Amino acid sequence: MHISQTSYPWFRLKGDAMIETIGRISAINKHPNRVLPYWVIGIVHSGERTVKLGRYSGKAMVGDYFLMPPNQYHSGIEIDEHDVSFIHFAMQGEAIDIPLEIDSSRIALPVFGQIPKDTDLFKTFHYMYDQYRSELVDNHFLNIQLQAALHQISFHMQKRQVLNTRNNRMGDEIFQFILTNLTEELTAEVFEDRFGLSYRQLNINFKKQFKTTIKQKVIELRIDHAYQLLMLGETIADAANKSGFKDYFYFLKCFKKIKHLTPKDVKKSFFH
Repeated sequence: MHISQTSYPWFRLKGDAMIETIGRISAINKHPNRVLPYWVIGIVHSGERTVKLGRYSGKAMVGDYFLMPPNQYHSGIEIDEHDVSFIHFAMQGEAIDIPLEIDSSRIALPVFGQIPKDTDLFKTFHYMYDQYRSELVDNHFLNIQLQAALHQISFHMQKRQVLNTRNNRMGDEIFQFILTNLTEELTAEVFEDRFGLSYRQLNINFKKQFKTTIKQKVIELRIDHAYQLLMLGETIADAANKSGFKDYFYFLKCFKKIKHLTPKDVKKSFFH
């Protein structure tokens, strides 16, 4: 996210969420200039999305979200290549000061931020989109899913704001670097050149925050990305290649170890 942690406005959302629309778009275009009567939250799955709210501009990248308040003019900045899930929803809300303490009982969010790395919220938004299209569930079911997701994102962003440390910032930067370079060769030297510390020290800092090594997180994120691509209809070979795996059989081995099923099982479950 290309905007400082303390420079953008926060909002508190209250009451029950009522979803208007759920969608997902993969395209190359500019975010529309408009005023909407409801909240909009966008989750970036791949690429990037540049958005401006008043005088606040942000570039939401993989793993980021953007939140647009109702009845406020927002606009695009650049023509972006992106894959974004979005939800339009009604909910009470008000502008608030930047939180100085964590309150997990409330939903407090800045207009730009990050999805918590230790959750499956990408899958949650994909699941909500699928159920919304299926028309098998009622709005109450989907509203509860959204409200739970907003609470998780809120708790994560409050923790980042209140408890942010240099090591945590570096851990997040390493995580973001991995996400945006999944298809590249991510050797120890690449990380050392990018962050100016030894790979050993980077691993120590990263493991304190994420409870795993950089190498293992690279594999996990590549497998997660491949899983999403398989759900979107990619072939197994293309999903492996587009997720940074040069060795097809190593990909199959890692996929089964992490997901406890094979890519073929995924294809069968989504495409009978």
